[in-house]
Amino acid sequence: MAKARASGADAVHLIAKETTYGTPPDGSAGGVYRRMPLRSMTLGKDQPLEDDPTWNRGIADDGDPSLGAATVAGDLVAPMDVRGIGFLLTMVLGAPTTVADGGGRYTHTWKSGKELFSYAAQVGHPKLSTPKWRTHSGIKAGGIQFPMARNGRALVTVPLIAQQEIKDTGGTPQRDASPLIYPYLPFDNALGSIKVGGSQLGSVTAGQCNFLNNLEAVDEIRPDMAIAGVDEQNRSGNGSATVRFGSDSTLDDLADNKLPAALEFAFSLASQPTWGLKYQFPRTFWPTTKKPIDGPGGIAATLNWRAAYDSVAGYLLGVVLINDVPSY
Repeated sequence: MAKARASGADAVHLIAKETTYGTPPDGSAGGVYRRMPLRSMTLGKDQPLEDDPTWNRGIADDGDPSLGAATVAGDLVAPMDVRGIGFLLTMVLGAPTTVADGGGRYTHTWKSGKELFSYAAQVGHPKLSTPKWRTHSGIKAGGIQFPMARNGRALVTVPLIAQQEIKDTGGTPQRDASPLIYPYLPFDNALGSIKVGGSQLGSVTAGQCNFLNNLEAVDEIRPDMAIAGVDEQNRSGNGSATVRFGSDSTLDDLADNKLPAALEFAFSLASQPTWGLKYQFPRTFWPTTKKPIDGPGGIAATLNWRAAYDSVAGYLLGVVLINDVPSY
């Protein structure tokens, strides 16, 4: 039965790599776009109305506002799924190298600094009495961010910038009637770990990892109000670790000695012990921070780390994913 009001449970989100920037791929034959599990999607078009402070018109009331510049941006939030995360990592870091390990297992490796692909995404509400669809084209990923915690599903946030948004009307508006879907197998925070200098970081209670492509939208005066493109700038990495103050001196020693150290965030699966995901920053720096005593309870300190390019490894961030997907 058709619905009068849209809901997120009924929404459909499809995404595919573009061959030409700003041109959505043809998915009419099926199997071109991919349907990913999502928690939220805020990518959309904003175009503000701006004041017109013109005076001496013989009246004291406002006139018509003018149109401001249109922007198409937002965040994609998704579960860190052992198969689907590879698609998102390709958006964020470019093409991986893949090696078959035998027995249907593949190791995919991404390294920061590569040119990014562009994507097109369609969002639709097919169960409305009048289905509505819209397409965003010329999408580039601004990075990847995730928290570390002791429980809950592991989630990632991917900030996006698109060239434009169009409304799909007429005919069969869904761009791919049979989109590709990865079998869903998510990571849990309970099976996550943080290593510094190759050793498990002790007494850590929370963490945050941010990798940014530092995208710049190329504004251009044009009649469709779309941007000309999106350029990548210097890649950067930063985050934090909250630790209980105690006998573990790993981070204090790094701060005191002012030495860089390798940092790794890893996730594993109980159901597939030979699969896994590792985010590796080979060169990170740690600050000295105060350790306030707020009461009779335990003492915690939050340290904000920064990553830098490692000339030996050849990257700022490397990611290794092992699963059963032959290629991305």
